[in-house]
Amino acid sequence: MKAYLLTRLILAVNAGYLAIYVSAPAFLEAAPVKKRKAEITSVREISKDKSLVTNMKKDIKVVRFPAVDSKNKPVKAKYHFYIQGGLHGNEILTSKFVLWLVKRLRKHQGPLSRLDKKLVAIDLVPVANPDGIADNTRTNKKKVNLNRNFSHLWGLSKEYPGTHSFSEPETRSTRYLFENNKYTASVDVHGYINWIVAPTKPTLIQVENNKDLANRYNSWLTALKKQTKKFDPSYELKTAGGLGDGGAFEDWAFWNQGSLAFCLEMATAFRYQHNFNKATKKSVRKDVFIKYEKFIYDMFRHAIKITDDSKLIANN
Repeated sequence: MKAYLLTRLILAVNAGYLAIYVSAPAFLEAAPVKKRKAEITSVREISKDKSLVTNMKKDIKVVRFPAVDSKNKPVKAKYHFYIQGGLHGNEILTSKFVLWLVKRLRKHQGPLSRLDKKLVAIDLVPVANPDGIADNTRTNKKKVNLNRNFSHLWGLSKEYPGTHSFSEPETRSTRYLFENNKYTASVDVHGYINWIVAPTKPTLIQVENNKDLANRYNSWLTALKKQTKKFDPSYELKTAGGLGDGGAFEDWAFWNQGSLAFCLEMATAFRYQHNFNKATKKSVRKDVFIKYEKFIYDMFRHAIKITDDSKLIANN
């Protein structure tokens, strides 16, 4: 679909299978004008490349919230953000979370909606591995761990990373989006462990070859450390290389594409935490999606500052 129209996303979970259905365009035309315009499309549609579908010929859907002017017409964004879930097909809660963010953005709810829509565009990929979701498997249809199939440090993995970097249509689809959109910052949502994963620390050669990017890395790592500490005391900050995970999304997105990237690991496979309140002697239910959303928002705010500071230094 070319026009920036709302397309309803219906989440269906049946015996571990999650699917996204797109309703008829007629529904869109009746949508209240107060809601933020979104476009739901696919990498195949955007690229005009029929090969950018999964091995089972499924489209990889992209929900796009463009920057808009005061009349709600799309304009070129100063900052462009990317949020992805479901790269591991058995981590279904990550796709639910990204779909929830879509709904929140559409309704102008939550902290991400406070980002200036005249300056900010956001692309969301709720299901980066549709075949894995359908099979409820960590890998894609060819048994490749897609989060080991990106090019940076490719091959340094205990899990099958594919025959070569970007051997899989799913990672090539991500590459297409990044090569055609300069993403200021990006997050890949995974689960389930109490970690935030930063890109791998630069080597001396990387520092020498690209001092600006190495400086940006230091600023980004400092921001991640600060925000992780505030976010949840049970969380640890790791690096992809430190975990022995070559070919990870956040490494490639940062070192090859210049996007301030990180991996957000959800702590458990459950959306709600139940805590017992001793004073009231009642169980209190807490929606963890809210704190994950806030963390992403805080990191995007840091990314804007780091980007602006880098431009200021470059112009002096």
